[in-house]
Amino acid sequence: MCTIYIQIYILNTLRENVKEVFKSLVNNESFIFLLLEDNEEALGYAWIEIREYIHEISIVETKRNKGYGSSLMECIYEIANDRGID
Repeated sequence: MCTIYIQIYILNTLRENVKEVFKSLVNNESFIFLLLEDNEEALGYAWIEIREYIHEISIVETKRNKGYGSSLMECIYEIANDRGID
């Protein structure tokens, strides 16, 4: 029982720490986060740093190979173009 409690405590602590890190990232003007939705269902996301760098693009496994990643990339290209990033 003690082991389970410790694991749950650690997971909850890590979860809170991760939330705080992402809150600070979301409020940082150097980053853009895009959420891809279809009928209010989250399908994927992109994390962009305004320095010619994409941190991560992820699409829900069951929605891959359907053009959603390409849609995110089109949006990213548009954002980069608007900001003068080649």
